[in-house]
Amino acid sequence: MNIISLHNKILSRFSQEEQETKTTLQTVTDLLSSPLLTEETVRYLQETKEELERRVLIKNAFIVKSTELVLEYMKILNNPLNANIEEKKNTLYQQYVAISSELVVDKKWNIKIQKPLSVQKTVCDVCQNNDPRKFEMDESSKKFCIICSTQHDVLKTSQAVHKDYDRVKIITKVTYSRKVHFHECIKQ
Repeated sequence: MNIISLHNKILSRFSQEEQETKTTLQTVTDLLSSPLLTEETVRYLQETKEELERRVLIKNAFIVKSTELVLEYMKILNNPLNANIEEKKNTLYQQYVAISSELVVDKKWNIKIQKPLSVQKTVCDVCQNNDPRKFEMDESSKKFCIICSTQHDVLKTSQAVHKDYDRVKIITKVTYSRKVHFHECIKQ
């Protein structure tokens, strides 16, 4: 789910709530003008009116916090040739999810927000490099720091490597991999 669709869901929920709030606020205002109410009832109605007015302020605060993030996200989508686009999108998404999930929990809305996956960043032990562009990965799932040439092991479970070829019989019959093909050619 991207920021724009999540933002539209939240704004539509605010619109629904705003319609309900307007009718309730009008009813409370009409009741407050009645002279037959007890002091306790008037106090309760005034508290209800303040709560309804606070809901409008929550919407305004959310819009102020999130509009800049949404506009920046849209700007990134319009300029897809930028080199750091994924990193910026993920940062904006994390910031927006933090704001919107707090609101959804507070309002007790049933909107599912996908939390961003935490990406494990590799940090070089020798030179403390943490820039992902300063690492290269070879075919055996090892990262090398370009600055100091230190080797880092990275666990990668998403793909079977050529070492697993003998253990995995069914998958190799169905899928084609250049590594496996090369391994078979060497064996022959």
